[in-house]
Amino acid sequence: VEVETESQTFALRLAPIAQSGYANLYGMDITHQKHYQNQLQHQAQHDTLTELPNRNLFHDRLKRTIQRSSNTGAAVMLIGLDGFKEVNQAVGRNGADEILQQLQTVSLALFRMKLGGEQVIPGHCGGEELAILTLTGDIPFALRGAVERVDKIEVGTIRDPLPQGMGGLHL
Repeated sequence: VEVETESQTFALRLAPIAQSGYANLYGMDITHQKHYQNQLQHQAQHDTLTELPNRNLFHDRLKRTIQRSSNTGAAVMLIGLDGFKEVNQAVGRNGADEILQQLQTVSLALFRMKLGGEQVIPGHCGGEELAILTLTGDIPFALRGAVERVDKIEVGTIRDPLPQGMGGLHL
């Protein structure tokens, strides 16, 4: 049995003593093991660059949402960045990673603002592909407005300065 306090986790085991009617209680502080276990689980389920749920976790959340929302409705939007390969080549991997991180932050904020914070479940499908699962009643209207705003984001507003001719990305 595991017992948690505010700052520690203990594993407790009761071991009966043969033919005595008594038992020994053994306890071990497993706080560090639980911390590492939680870290490993987070790393297995989240993209290291964006900290968004990775493809596997997003798929699991999508499956659960579909099972729960047969009456309420839900929508999935996949966001791919056209021309990102050229940006990657122009600014290097670190610069492109920074742009991707900032773009996901800005676009996610726009979706949350338009759709309501807790009704947006993001995911990183790999490369330059983001996914957004929404749980809102007026999906088409809300998504249209959010997509129009995200589509107008210029890379130059996310990361300055960019090399000449690298004015924007298209979704």
